[in-house]
Amino acid sequence: MKTSFKSTWRSDPEIKNLFWRSRKDGMETPVWRQLVDGKPCSVKLAACAAGNRAKLRSLIREHQKTETWQATLRGLGLGQEKHPVPEPVKCATFGELFKAYKEWSAGQKFATRTVGENIQAMERLLRGARGEDFDVEGASVEIFTVKLLHEFAHSVVSARRAKALEKKWDAEKTKRGVESAERTVYATIHQARSLFKGAALDSAQYEPLHLTDLGRALKASVGKNTLKTSWFMPPMAVVKRILEDSTELRKSDPAAWLGMQLECLCGTRRGSVVDAKWSWFTEQKTLEGTAMFLEVRRAKGAQSVIRLNTGDWEALKAARADVLAKLLPDVAPEFREKQPAAEFVLPGIKRSLRERIMAFRLVPWLRERGLTEADGRRLPNHELRKIWATMMSRTGSHDNLMLAAAWSDEKLKWAYTERGAAVGLSMAQMRQQAGL
Repeated sequence: MKTSFKSTWRSDPEIKNLFWRSRKDGMETPVWRQLVDGKPCSVKLAACAAGNRAKLRSLIREHQKTETWQATLRGLGLGQEKHPVPEPVKCATFGELFKAYKEWSAGQKFATRTVGENIQAMERLLRGARGEDFDVEGASVEIFTVKLLHEFAHSVVSARRAKALEKKWDAEKTKRGVESAERTVYATIHQARSLFKGAALDSAQYEPLHLTDLGRALKASVGKNTLKTSWFMPPMAVVKRILEDSTELRKSDPAAWLGMQLECLCGTRRGSVVDAKWSWFTEQKTLEGTAMFLEVRRAKGAQSVIRLNTGDWEALKAARADVLAKLLPDVAPEFREKQPAAEFVLPGIKRSLRERIMAFRLVPWLRERGLTEADGRRLPNHELRKIWATMMSRTGSHDNLMLAAAWSDEKLKWAYTERGAAVGLSMAQMRQQAGL
């Protein structure tokens, strides 16, 4: 029985008119394409194992110095059977790739947001390399090469260096900015390449797509895959302002205040704050009696367990009552917590509504109090988590805790993940540490 192998075609970058047909069995077939008697024809040469191209190129160059094309073939002792050249198959566009990826992802355990963010990463990569006006969806996937990745990296890093000159950053701040840009490059490329997962490429949704060989572009290491080695605490005046004004925020916007508390007291990530439910708070027995814990549950990875101070738990419950009173004014107080709208810590059955509380109410509030982009604080919600970790370290007992941050040589190594279990620092303790 004849075995068929799915193959891909690509031109040789060094020898004109030479093409390579790569088969899944590891063999490669070199093919010449020439006009013979005015008609396009191809001559299939002897198949060779992948990786033996250099030897064939060398032989061809030697013969081409003095021989004609036909004489070159005879001199190499290669087959000269003529075949009509098939019309080249057009490579899929990124628009077609995005559609196939969405269809494939629909059957996977991916959050809709994750699928959208992966596509956005690819769009950001392409526009970063080719310009903001670049037609992403109409472009051919064949441009996804190592060269493109380096163009994107150069664009991002150059923009950061230009900003350093414009803002007159010192050498240390410029170095940190460039390192951050290199991490951004790596993360963006890594996320964009999610569209070429092996499982996706082998799926029925991807089968109609004609994709060129992307091997090197999918493996090339561009940018830096490193964790931030240090974090610089905002000025203590900023920390004090946030803690002092949180009392007023509690009165004016208890929903945003709840989001702040989960980040500041528990070190919870912004995405987890948006997804947090009141059922995540559980009462458990400890050696000292019973205590309240927040179990941060995520789709991937181990959940985080944070112990809450009794006073802080009572404050959270009181804020919940105020939020529900505004959200459900026509429902009797004793029945409000049983309503579907009361399920999430942040009010709103739709996730988009809860995200708006963080993005359009809490973030501007934090910006006004000093966590500004001008000072490099691009993600103010993330800054709350890092302030929390720093405060935790000052309790003197952090060696016994599994925190989202680990201290080494008095520098914070931020892991950007929630892991293990931590014991929360009460708001009263944070105020004391801040000198309030």
